[in-house]
Amino acid sequence: MAAGLLIGAALVRAPRARRTVAALIGCRGAAVGLTRVHLGVHWFSDVIGGWLFAAGSSCAPACPGG
Repeated sequence: MAAGLLIGAALVRAPRARRTVAALIGCRGAAVGLTRVHLGVHWFSDVIGGWLFAAGSSCAPACPGG
């Protein structure tokens, strides 16, 4: 969720490096989720669910009619 908010801020505030910054933040978010699985703290399905929830929550304000 935090990564989604940071990506949104980067897209608005950093016009030149927005793709690079957004990709780096997204990769960090993915890496955190994968380390949770590797350490045995969460199941992979939990991590996928978290990613989908965060993506949906981050995109909801931009959806028409939402």
